[in-house]
Amino acid sequence: MSDVSGDGDATASITQPASSYPSLKVSASYKESGGGKSSSKRRPVKLSLDDAAAENEFITQLHGSDPVKVELNRLENEVRDKDRELGEAHAEIKALKLSERPREKAVEELTEELAKLDEKLKLTESILQSKNLEIEKINEEKKASMAAQFAAEATLRRVHAAQKDDDMPPIEAILAPLEAELKLARSESCWMKQLNQEYTVSMSFKI
Repeated sequence: MSDVSGDGDATASITQPASSYPSLKVSASYKESGGGKSSSKRRPVKLSLDDAAAENEFITQLHGSDPVKVELNRLENEVRDKDRELGEAHAEIKALKLSERPREKAVEELTEELAKLDEKLKLTESILQSKNLEIEKINEEKKASMAAQFAAEATLRRVHAAQKDDDMPPIEAILAPLEAELKLARSESCWMKQLNQEYTVSMSFKI
């Protein structure tokens, strides 16, 4: 209803009827919480690595498989296979080296033995060469001794042929030096023969 004052101004007075709306009761927990308003600001939630991985996996399951992740998994599996093959290859190489070691050792021993035999062969050849020179020298001495023996025998024959000559000295005086020279030549010849035989026997044992 509106009332008109004496001044002609109208003032409106609004008379509101009693509220017919039901009253709302606030729960005690709501009041304690400050009227539904949080007293402290909301803190951001931090996810751990495991939670992030689980979340990514969950999202991947929701949206289907991720091609990049599938390719990464395939490459990781391939790298693991290659690492395993590489380890097997290293183990096989190690086993081959261990099996080749006895052969290498045997070859080294044979090489050393061959070197020793080569040294012995060279030494034997050197000794044989020196012995050949000695044999040549003995043969030359033997030839000289035989020539002296032939000369003595020729002289003896000439002496026997000239025994009828009265002017010649006694035969004993002529034959004595010749026989001594002949005996010396024969002894030297026997000695050289014996030395040659001993050398031949010793060389046969060495060979």
